[in-house]
Amino acid sequence: MSLLALLNLAQAEVTAAGAAASPSVTVGTEVTPNTYRSKNNPVLSQAFYVTPALDGSWETPELEFDLATHVTRHQVVWTAGEGDPADAAYRLSRTDFAGRADLLVLPDRLVGIAVSEDASLDHRLAPSGLPGSGGKALVGTTRSDTALGLRISPGSALHFDLGGNAGLEQHSVGLGPTFNNPARTTKLSAGPRLDARWAFFPRTDLWVGGSVDWYTWTGSQVDAGMQWAAWGGVMGRITPVFVVNGVVGYTQIRSGTNGVSTPLDGITVIAEATWNPRRGTALSLGYDKGLEDSFFTGSMHWHYAFARWEQTLGSRLTAGLEGGTRFELYKGAISYPDQVTTTEARVAYHLADRVNAQLSGGFWYRTTAGWDAPVRGEVTFAW
Repeated sequence: MSLLALLNLAQAEVTAAGAAASPSVTVGTEVTPNTYRSKNNPVLSQAFYVTPALDGSWETPELEFDLATHVTRHQVVWTAGEGDPADAAYRLSRTDFAGRADLLVLPDRLVGIAVSEDASLDHRLAPSGLPGSGGKALVGTTRSDTALGLRISPGSALHFDLGGNAGLEQHSVGLGPTFNNPARTTKLSAGPRLDARWAFFPRTDLWVGGSVDWYTWTGSQVDAGMQWAAWGGVMGRITPVFVVNGVVGYTQIRSGTNGVSTPLDGITVIAEATWNPRRGTALSLGYDKGLEDSFFTGSMHWHYAFARWEQTLGSRLTAGLEGGTRFELYKGAISYPDQVTTTEARVAYHLADRVNAQLSGGFWYRTTAGWDAPVRGEVTFAW
């Protein structure tokens, strides 16, 4: 199919009988100077990738359905570096996935049914530091979160979600140079959840909620435990030029190892403020603080601060800058502090309606591991 035909196809969105679908595909290439993000002996790699994606919805008086999903095939075509095996390009190729589906039955009734599924599969390359692995590891993480509950809507501006969640989290760690027979750890969790949202302004919500989860680990430093959390905050456009999302909560984790339960608690924060001083300009500052159980040691606390700038330059060109630092503290079988710093610059050009080309590059550094500076170029065709 010619490029001209693709440009014409990209101008139409599929719609019928209350349903809408917006498929897209992204093709690109990526050059990674330090593939394993190690301090010594960097391995250079070059890969091509393709990402088909689908956004869809279906709305009737009886139900509302939304879907967003994509799959990425990351094909490494060559590598170069000290001690890198000849077939490393094949071994490092991988497939990732992310998707979310939300279904609301009887949306206009006092009581409806809400169902959601959020699933993903991600891979990352990392230095393992284990003897015999060549300092290399391929880590795959699978996550699934399923929610089912009642949507209670006393009015158009207020609703409650009362139900439960079930979760799956699995980590597989394959060691180099073959990455075969990965070690696996699996977490299963379930528990009740309550969310309440009140749209006290047309574009601003008050949000409060709480959850309790009981979980078990297999193949981990943690055996089993319980976590409860409560939160509340404001989300939305406060003024015509300010958007604020601020949620403060409290979390307690009681994890068990070899029959010994250890409590871990703390305040959690999710905050982001965006300022639009003029049309086409957005400046954002954000902060994130939290804690979670960690499969390889016990628990991890973090603080993350970031800044972002986005600018429209004319009718077709946009640019952006983003950077952040994440402070981490691991406790348990392995206890240590860590810090991750990231930056990224990107430029996007709108070739035609729904056809974009983007060039991006950045820098990544972890105190206990090393650095990386990937550069990526891609074109997205959206229908």
